[in-house]
Amino acid sequence: MQSYKSIALRYVLYTGIFLYSKTLYAQSSQIYSLKKLIELSEKYTPSIRQSEAFANAATAHVTDVKHEQLPFLKFNAQASLGSANAVNGNYFPMGVVPSTSGSKTVEQNNQPVLGDLATLYSEYDVYNFGLNRARNENAEAEALLGKTALEKDKYQLKIELAKLYFNILTYQNLREIDEKNVNRYATIDTIIQSLAHAGIKPGADLSQANAELANAKIKLNKTKAKLQEALQTLSAYAGISVDSLNINNRILDSTVAFDNLIYDSTDNPILNYYKSNNDYLATNALLLKKSYLPKFTLIVSAWGRASSLNLNLQTEALSKGLGFQRYNYAAGIAFVYDFMDVLHKKDKLAEYKYEMQAGQEAYNQQKLNFDEADAQANLQLKLVMDNLQQLSVQRKSAHAVYADKEAQYKAGMVTLIDLTNASFVLYRSQVDYLDAIDNWYAASLSKAIATGNLDNFIQSIN
Repeated sequence: MQSYKSIALRYVLYTGIFLYSKTLYAQSSQIYSLKKLIELSEKYTPSIRQSEAFANAATAHVTDVKHEQLPFLKFNAQASLGSANAVNGNYFPMGVVPSTSGSKTVEQNNQPVLGDLATLYSEYDVYNFGLNRARNENAEAEALLGKTALEKDKYQLKIELAKLYFNILTYQNLREIDEKNVNRYATIDTIIQSLAHAGIKPGADLSQANAELANAKIKLNKTKAKLQEALQTLSAYAGISVDSLNINNRILDSTVAFDNLIYDSTDNPILNYYKSNNDYLATNALLLKKSYLPKFTLIVSAWGRASSLNLNLQTEALSKGLGFQRYNYAAGIAFVYDFMDVLHKKDKLAEYKYEMQAGQEAYNQQKLNFDEADAQANLQLKLVMDNLQQLSVQRKSAHAVYADKEAQYKAGMVTLIDLTNASFVLYRSQVDYLDAIDNWYAASLSKAIATGNLDNFIQSIN
């Protein structure tokens, strides 16, 4: 007889397996809305994370630019051993020229001199005619451009996912239509087999029915393949296995509300990006103007010096060259201006002028494209709404006609051609109705994109 401990252990094990299997089933049976798929894709898609990194870098650059405006402060200390022979005369500096001064006799040519030096040097632009402010505004405009670029990329990702989502819904509904079509022809085939074996219908009808059934299966196979391709693409966007991608078909059924959307937004991330780019180009031009203006710089320095040459320029023990013997300090205001900057500024501003013009025209073209897309969407929506009621009547009538023809064929009142024609009309009416609903969603999506209402549209269909 089993112990109570063994029974309890087995009970716990079975309970754990049951709960785990329930959890797996719940995960695999989860239905993903378009909104949820977008949330997952924004976290999973590498290109979005790349845009986020660029936006963060641009934001960090704002702080970097502000810190660049702090005073320049540099400390330098050195000790050097070498000759110290000087020759009077002038020269143009070329690179780093060591300072040599002190020795005055020929005998001192090869005598080493030890010396040390330490300097503290600082510069600060006390006034540069608004250059610092222009730098800050340019960095902030670049950060805003990075942010709007990220929003634009997310917006375009939403567009791609919405199109893909509706394609999947269409293929799923079309698959159901094709499956019903296959079932109808399978039923016709069964009826003909019974009638043919009874000698009521000719064998040719059976061959024709087999051909129609095969054709219906081919259509179903093609639809399944397209659906699988679309699901595979969606899987790559969202990082979800194809087997776990369950999408609800309810928004493409006959009870969907077609007039629940409000298009009142003027916030279009794509247009915002073009506008931010133009603002950034404008700050570039302003920064360029300011960078060629003069500036007043405060200069402060202090230094200490020692040398193994004494005040009479006589060499002493090398140890005398260590430890500062003299200290100096200086402060002043420097005015810096390159008169050739006038020409350079003119040339650069000419380049920026055309870049800004190109940026504005790009914005205008995108705005024109959206206005055209909105107008086309309105026409398409009106056409679909005008046709939907008729298509609904057509679909119901086709169902009734097929039912009548099926009964008449069994009674020997019509031919197989009449029955297959009725089946084709029913199939065509179902596909036409599905196409109309699909066109409505496509036109609504196009209008939502053009008017900046994509988020409202996505929210309305979930």
